[in-house]
Amino acid sequence: MEKRRRARDPWFSIICTLLVVVGVGLILTPTIYSRVVAGRYQQDVRVYKQHAQTTTRRTQRLTAYNQALAVGQRGTLPLTTNQLSHTIGYVTIPRIHVQNQPIYYGDDDNTLAHGVGIMPGTSLPIGGRSTLSVISGHSGFNNQVIFDNIRHLKNGDRFYVTALGQPRHAYRVYKRMVVAPSGKAALAPIRIQQGKDITVLLTCTPIFINSHRLLIFGKRVPIKSAKPTTSPAPTTHTNWWLYTTIIVITIIVVAGGVTLVMRHQHQSKDIK
Repeated sequence: MEKRRRARDPWFSIICTLLVVVGVGLILTPTIYSRVVAGRYQQDVRVYKQHAQTTTRRTQRLTAYNQALAVGQRGTLPLTTNQLSHTIGYVTIPRIHVQNQPIYYGDDDNTLAHGVGIMPGTSLPIGGRSTLSVISGHSGFNNQVIFDNIRHLKNGDRFYVTALGQPRHAYRVYKRMVVAPSGKAALAPIRIQQGKDITVLLTCTPIFINSHRLLIFGKRVPIKSAKPTTSPAPTTHTNWWLYTTIIVITIIVVAGGVTLVMRHQHQSKDIK
């Protein structure tokens, strides 16, 4: 009987060790993954900065495109093939600790899986009179905190946009809206307003339900007067990982409890 008990003990120890390793791994995974993603974002921004030089002619083409949009025309998009497939700039939102989030052109799923994107049909994010750029980003996406926390922005908060080789621009939040994602009413709020320089941050809401769109409106302010505002750091990973971790840890605890009960029963039989 003693030999049989000793034979079972190693297996019990192995199972317990594996359960602990799996549990610790699940707890650490969100943090590790977030750091890896943040590193990739910063690398994309570094590459952008290395190739962000522009020319007067290129700036004129970008401006002309935005001016055409302002009068209801659709000009030829003045972006190179390289720009369409790489970072065209970055956005910084001090209040919610978004630091140099890469901006791409487009708002399809593939684009938004890499960062945030400019909604086609809205102004290119270079600022100027009669422009309105929409920067779209996911919420609750694969443990990447992209635009999850823009819902915490308040009127007066600042954010900053740097894109397409142009100087950094500052915007002050002045309005928020929640709209349905389809129909004419969805596009009405993001129409260009003559003479105004506006950038809109857009994400799905509520998180994980995604039935509507949250719009955060910012109007251009002088960069020198744009004092950043911050708050305690928000979550660095999405609730999806939290829920998954809770479920798995519960399973581990139950499995460990069952294992202990079975071991106790076997030991009782051996004693008898």
